[in-house]
Amino acid sequence: MKSGDLKGFQRLAAEAILTTPDLPFERREREIIGCVARYHRRGLPTQKHEAFAALSAPDQRVVRRLAAILRVADGLDRTRQGIVKDATCAIGKNQVSVYCLVPQPAEEEQREALKKGDLFEKTFSRELVIEWRLT
Repeated sequence: MKSGDLKGFQRLAAEAILTTPDLPFERREREIIGCVARYHRRGLPTQKHEAFAALSAPDQRVVRRLAAILRVADGLDRTRQGIVKDATCAIGKNQVSVYCLVPQPAEEEQREALKKGDLFEKTFSRELVIEWRLT
């Protein structure tokens, strides 16, 4: 897919999750999963988005947390080459350090994960640090 073909992809994914009858999830679960899909790439959760605003406050927290983690994971696969083989985290008072096991330096993945870490840092009130360890 070309990047132009992805415009609106997140909203389409959310809609598919909400309307596909074969998925084995209850309505509430679909609403949460759909919102996570919506926010996994660019947009941030906002009360202006009808589906997000309709969720309860606890479910909105779940969406923010899951979307924040998924965005970082998506950034760590920026080149879609599976460079990151494993990851561990150290959670501190002021930061979360993610240590990625890679066969070669992965500057692009690191840069993209940090770029997409905006929601993570806001949601968890901690700085996100991405480091790699060569295998």
